[in-house]
Amino acid sequence: MKAITINYFGVSSIITRRKKQSLSFDEEFNLFDLVNFLTKLYGSSLKKLFFDKDNEFKPLVMLLINGKPVEDYNYIINSKDEISITPLIAGG
Repeated sequence: MKAITINYFGVSSIITRRKKQSLSFDEEFNLFDLVNFLTKLYGSSLKKLFFDKDNEFKPLVMLLINGKPVEDYNYIINSKDEISITPLIAGG
C-alpha cells in the first residue's frame, strides 16, 4: 500500500477545504491518475483549476513532488511522496 501526503495551497485549499491530506492506494498510479482522482473527489471547481475547456492541463498550476517541480504527469508516485498543489498567482 502506498501512503502519500498532499499539500493544498491557495485556491486549491479553498476548494478542498484542506491544507493537507493523506491518501493510501493499493495499486501503482502516476501523477495524471492522482489529478483525475482528486478532480472526481472534489468536483468541477478543482477540475477547472487543473484543466482548460479542451481538457488540457492548465499551465497555471504547479505540482511539486517532495519539494521539486514536476512537469511529467507520467511520473509514478512512490510511497511517502509529498505532493503539493500550488496554483500560480499573477498580479499587476
